[in-house]
Amino acid sequence: MKKVTNGSEGMSNHEEEVETKEIQKHPRNKNKKRVRSAALVLLGIVIGIIGYMMYMNLEPFTDEAKVAGIPDDYIKVVKQSDDSLAPLFIASAKYDYNTSGKTISIYVDYYEKEVQKKHDLVLNVDQMDEGPLAGTIYSGLTSTEELGDFQDLLVTINSNKARYTGNYSFEEVNLNTENGLLFTENAFEDGKVTKGKKYVMQAWSTGQKIYNNEKDLFSNKFLKESPQTVLFYFVIE
Repeated sequence: MKKVTNGSEGMSNHEEEVETKEIQKHPRNKNKKRVRSAALVLLGIVIGIIGYMMYMNLEPFTDEAKVAGIPDDYIKVVKQSDDSLAPLFIASAKYDYNTSGKTISIYVDYYEKEVQKKHDLVLNVDQMDEGPLAGTIYSGLTSTEELGDFQDLLVTINSNKARYTGNYSFEEVNLNTENGLLFTENAFEDGKVTKGKKYVMQAWSTGQKIYNNEKDLFSNKFLKESPQTVLFYFVIE
């Protein structure tokens, strides 16, 4: 007798074969997707790291003249605890900067009440032909043992592998410290450089109070209440 093959049974076997093949394909597709996803994530991480290193001017993605770890057009106050020269002065300040500016000017302004008596240029660095400014500003104040008996204000600017120095004698202002002297420093926060802004490094007042931001320190309200005021600051242009 001839064996009769059931048509529906034949179809079932064929469908089972197709289904088996599809099942075998699915794991491969899933693996490929996982590999692609992992590759994209890894690529994103690498791009992010490179982007961060470029933004922070970290090697090898930076100009040699720039300060590593500081973004472009940015200034940062360096902690005094990190400064080996700080013990040599009664007050000191240090700043790292990278800026598109071409000049840095450091001034001392002296006021009696709100009347400006002096506007002295301590140091000026002009690098119009040498590219943007990048480096470190350092200042230190020397003194005798008696409180308020200042001697000299020293300042150094390191920029594009060159060093510039200046000094200012407090004999120029003759502060009366019999009733005490108030002092503040670093009257600004780390951040983007604003050209033309007065960055107050140190300030002194013979009045009853003092502020820690440049707007208040230069305000008539504050100056009127201070018999004598000395403001030591720099401007980037």
